Parts: sequence; structure tokens; C-alpha cells
Amino acid sequence: MKTLETGQRFPAMEARSTDGTTVRLPDAMEGHASVLIFYRGHW
Repeated sequence: MKTLETGQRFPAMEARSTDGTTVRLPDAMEGHASVLIFYRGHW
């Protein structure tokens, strides 16, 4: 796994938001400070 260095662009991907909509990254983060949380499960 490669880590991102300060100033590097987030790689392109799609993710599902908490309301079930699909979000395209990094487009959705453009111009905003962002925090991504990867949640493995709901056990």
C-alpha cells in the first residue's frame, strides 16, 4: 500500500456515502478540507 504525501492528489475512486449515494473522489473533495473514514463493518 502506498501512502499519500502532503500535497499529493487523492487517487480517483467511487465511494458510497452514509445516505447511500455514490460519490466520486477526489472530485467531491475539490476545494474543501476533507476527512475520509473507512468503516469495515457494523458488527
